[in-house]
Amino acid sequence: MPKTSIEGLKGVNSLVDAAYKRDRESYDLAALLSASYSDQYTHADSFSVDQVVPLPDALRDQLQNVQARSYMGVLPEINRAWLSVDNVLYLWEPLAPQ
Repeated sequence: MPKTSIEGLKGVNSLVDAAYKRDRESYDLAALLSASYSDQYTHADSFSVDQVVPLPDALRDQLQNVQARSYMGVLPEINRAWLSVDNVLYLWEPLAPQ
C-alpha cells in the first residue's frame, strides 16, 4: 500500500475518533425527551410575577378539547408565549391587544 494512503487513513481515523468523543460528551436526546421536566426548575424562587395576562379566548377554547397533554410557557427573548395542546403548538404575543 502506498505511504500516502496509510497517512490518509490515519487522518480519517483521528477525525472519526474526535467525532465519536464529541458524540459521547453531548446530551442524550432520548433521555432528555423522556425525562420529567419538573426537576429542572430548581430556581423557581428567583422568578416573580410582574403582570398576569389571561389566555386569549381562542386558546382557552382549545384547552377544552385536550385529548392527551397540554403545556404552556414563555419565550421572553422574542416576547411570545406558547401553548401546546396535544400535537398543536400555538404562539402569541401576550402583551398585544387581542
